[in-house]
Amino acid sequence: AIILESAGDKFFSVPSLSMKMVDRVGAGDTFLSLASLCLGGGLPAETAVFVGSASAALSVGTVCNREPVDPANLYDYLTRLLK
Repeated sequence: AIILESAGDKFFSVPSLSMKMVDRVGAGDTFLSLASLCLGGGLPAETAVFVGSASAALSVGTVCNREPVDPANLYDYLTRLLK
């Protein structure tokens, strides 16, 4: 995922964070939902693209969006990625 910071000429990119892919349906929606919430909440663009990518990585682990991304699982996943 790549994001362009609106205030300048900076690009931020995050590679695929998925360890296993079961179904990719809805991963883009998940990415945009979480990334836009981060941006709307005033977080930096690089944080928004990271959180969006992590949430999409969790999303591809379930079939057809049967389960939403659990905030506790997302927090744990982000913590593991940052260690």
